Formats: sequence, C-alpha cells, structure tokens
Amino acid sequence: MLDFHEHTLRFRHRLQHTAARLASDVISIEDVGPELHVNELVELPLANATNNEGIIIGNIDILDIRFGNLWTNINHKLFKNAGIE
Repeated sequence: MLDFHEHTLRFRHRLQHTAARLASDVISIEDVGPELHVNELVELPLANATNNEGIIIGNIDILDIRFGNLWTNINHKLFKNAGIE
C-alpha cells in the first residue's frame, strides 16, 4: 500500500513504476489492489471561499510539502476586498 504522506516526486515515481508495469503486462490490474466500487466513494463537501468582515475562509486544495506550496480556493479578489494587498 502506498503511503500518501510521501513527497510528491517519490510518490509520482511509484505511480509511474506501477503504470509502466501495467502497460507492459508485467502485472495485472488485480495485482495493483482491491477493486473500489463507485458506491463506496464519498464526495467531501467543499465550500466556496468567503470574506466575512475581513475574515477569509477557504479550502486547502493541495498541500505540496516537497516544494512548499499550498493551493487554496481563495483568490486575489477576496484578499483585495479584505484590504490585504
């Protein structure tokens, strides 16, 4: 099982390795892991970013520890409207 706390490049390398093995028929799709049925999937609710009296609330979409990036759904306009330049 893959550790989803790994750094981006290491995790990507493992996915590429598995994809290459699948493409060259070294492994089958069943060897990758158990099947996940659509009715087992859960969609997490994501609220729109808001500015309420200078308090900005949003979601973190991606946390990329390796490169120090944090992606949110907060846009520049919300910061500007809150008086943050």
